[in-house]
Amino acid sequence: MTDPSLKKAAFPALLLSVIVVFFWMRSFSDPVAPVIGGDGLGYYSYLPATFIYGDQGYNFGWFNAAHDSNYAYSAFPNPEDNILVQYGDRRINKYYPGLSVLWMPFFAAAHAVAHISGHEPDGFSAPYQAAIGIASLINLLVGLWLVHRLVLRFTGGWLEAVIVPGALFYGTYLFIYSVNANSLSHAYSFTLIAAVLLAAHRFIHDDGNKTTQVLVFLITAFLLLSVRPLTGLVFLILPAFVPRAWRLPSRHQWRLSAAAAVLSVILLLIVWYVFRIMYIQTGTLLPYTYEGEGFDFSDPWFVEALFGYRLGLFVYAPVLLVAFFGVYKMPRRERFFVPLIFFAAVFLYSAWWYWPILIRALVDFYVLPGICLAYLLRGAGTRNQILLVAVVLLCVLYFQVKSFQVRNGILVEFGTYKEVFWRNFFRLEPARMYLVPPSTIISSAVTSEDFEDHPSRTTADDALSGTRSLLLDSLQYIHTYTEVPYPEIFKKEKGYKKIRFSFHSKIAGDVQSMHVFMFFMKKDSTVIRNIPFYLNAPDLYPGEWDLKEFGTEITPGDSLGPDRVDRIGFCFWNVNARGRILVDDAKIEFLVTDKSYETIEMSSE
Repeated sequence: MTDPSLKKAAFPALLLSVIVVFFWMRSFSDPVAPVIGGDGLGYYSYLPATFIYGDQGYNFGWFNAAHDSNYAYSAFPNPEDNILVQYGDRRINKYYPGLSVLWMPFFAAAHAVAHISGHEPDGFSAPYQAAIGIASLINLLVGLWLVHRLVLRFTGGWLEAVIVPGALFYGTYLFIYSVNANSLSHAYSFTLIAAVLLAAHRFIHDDGNKTTQVLVFLITAFLLLSVRPLTGLVFLILPAFVPRAWRLPSRHQWRLSAAAAVLSVILLLIVWYVFRIMYIQTGTLLPYTYEGEGFDFSDPWFVEALFGYRLGLFVYAPVLLVAFFGVYKMPRRERFFVPLIFFAAVFLYSAWWYWPILIRALVDFYVLPGICLAYLLRGAGTRNQILLVAVVLLCVLYFQVKSFQVRNGILVEFGTYKEVFWRNFFRLEPARMYLVPPSTIISSAVTSEDFEDHPSRTTADDALSGTRSLLLDSLQYIHTYTEVPYPEIFKKEKGYKKIRFSFHSKIAGDVQSMHVFMFFMKKDSTVIRNIPFYLNAPDLYPGEWDLKEFGTEITPGDSLGPDRVDRIGFCFWNVNARGRILVDDAKIEFLVTDKSYETIEMSSE
């Protein structure tokens, strides 16, 4: 038998580990990755608009100045373009206001601290960033606790009630979108879905005041819809919780208690706040604010979203795939509804115009595979349960490695393809890559060099392939590798035009820096443009052959078109003329690609 004290301490220990990991990984004052950023600027900005700037029309004319006072970088030249879109005859904040309701007490505390501490009370200074960071941590802990409670209701097992929330946090994208992307909505929707399911389950199965239970359900359900309306898909699961013999509660179970009165007021205030904002902005209570964005159900990326190398859900977070084997252990109606709703969400988001958002959007629905995993563990039996826990832990470890690779540029979030995935499968050092998915290439022209018969100074001391490699040392520290004519495919083909230059290098001795140049020349050898690429000591990895890739894109209207450029050259430089740099298997690729992995349309050819 398991020690009762272990059972009691296991889940609090899990939450403590989450807190430690959160503060270890997340700085609230990182200028490169502020807490309030990206889509979160839109969700959050209703609060300073309402309570600081008196922006009762929600025009956000104050936003650029407040943003520029606190942020060193904007994803858009005009910062307000990050949140505002054209809606009819005016510009509106396209993000729904529900998340600002959850942040309101944290915002109020931050505003008080800003006044007391001397920080600028502008809604975006340090106290506000810290407050939203703390809010995200509390939301995460509440979400994991709610999953813990749900699992106990479904299976009654303490082990499942610890393993499931632990696996969802450490083994899935919930880890990334709750620790590193604090102001995005997905971890909050995860918590709200868990709250909705728990509230519904309590209403159906528990005794008590049904008025209070319904109000809790309505508050959590309304908040869920007002954060991301599409998450309302989860309501279709609720019939699975209703027993066949269930009847509506009797009249005496509905009582207007003090708690119910307070909850009623809270619900009315939330509804008024959300609908007021939406009506002021759009003139309607139920607007569709994502103008120009929609679904293409004729060409969904369903299989790619689950099994693709571009952050395919089951490829990077296999614990979710393992979880769905638990479907066979579930009661009949849950066996049908739970996977159906989850994969319906996968299908919907895979048909979205920018389908890679699916990876983070599905975080909202992770409670569903969590339920499946709980049943799988519960129905496995003691011996198989130990094996399953081991499998889950391996899946968690695997995800953490992949997560580390994505965070450190070893795998690129939306650009990885088969060759890159397997080439870097065990890699833990950052990789220099210029990714062009093979499936996007319309045509190509390739020039390669193995330096076996190269006229410049080479050495037979070491080589990646063959017997010789190019040597850069104190005697030959800079070398123009080659010059090639402007490619014919760039003159004739339509598409996105890219140049990728790759080579393998090996470092020995006191090499501090290596520079690589791509230069574009006229017929008279005048250099039109010189594009440098820098490799400093942390990028060099002495003693091992390592692939380096660099590249550039020639955009429509660029001065590097065929009417100006005659030749393109490539050069290596051992900057300090120290030690030895070996170079082997260099390759120049001129590539014309389609738009399938692009996010920006070409305006012209």
